[in-house]
Amino acid sequence: MIGGVPPFGELPIDGVVATFLTALDRTMGIDPAVRRMAGSTLTSSSQLADSGLVIVTAAGRHRVVWCDPRVVEDYADVVAPRTTPEVDELVTQVRDRGAEPIGRSLLHVVHRRGLRDPGLPEGGVVVDLDQAEATGPVRSLLDACGDDDVDVAGFGDDPRPARVTLASEADGTAVAAVIRRPTLMSDGVIDLGVLTHPDRRGEGWAAGATAQAARSVFAAGALPLYRCEASHRTSVRLAARRGFRRAAELHVLRVT
Repeated sequence: MIGGVPPFGELPIDGVVATFLTALDRTMGIDPAVRRMAGSTLTSSSQLADSGLVIVTAAGRHRVVWCDPRVVEDYADVVAPRTTPEVDELVTQVRDRGAEPIGRSLLHVVHRRGLRDPGLPEGGVVVDLDQAEATGPVRSLLDACGDDDVDVAGFGDDPRPARVTLASEADGTAVAAVIRRPTLMSDGVIDLGVLTHPDRRGEGWAAGATAQAARSVFAAGALPLYRCEASHRTSVRLAARRGFRRAAELHVLRVT
């Protein structure tokens, strides 16, 4: 349970989205009731300490500019208490104060009974491993993908413990992998990061691995969160086809 809310499997999809947003809002340090109000809020939290990050979030009527505590005062005049600005307008104002865009992430959640599982291509095998156990099998997959893809999927350096759902051919050749680790907002929300061999995309490996990873997260009593870059259209379509619903978007910038 997160904050006394029933397990996600007992909630309708609207309740899943609302529960996730409540966890996100608490992480950012705002009252979840603020989401129903017009306007925008500036906040900071220890999760962003010393990161130099400024994150503009959009979910519902309200906007939040969430900052590294050491830079929060630099953005005191970009928010308005009553008028909800366009997200792009807020991002522009943040950029004008010296922050460089990193990317735009889309956050998706799914209801347990709404998860669509296509399975793997014929002959495919899926296994669930600790990250340390997966290092060897995943090595060839990481080597085949660019550094940007590896980092965006979450397979780069990160001290938090993780598990990996690995989809392979019958001979053990790794084709797709989904890394799962708790988000900074809650141990009950698990990030899914998907990586597929560049020569095997579009064959259904990532879709099958993602569905299996989400089932494992639900079985552990947590909520799978599918995070992808808005520019990765294949990843966005994968989320929709597997039954995930977009819950929020984050525009991520870093102070230079």
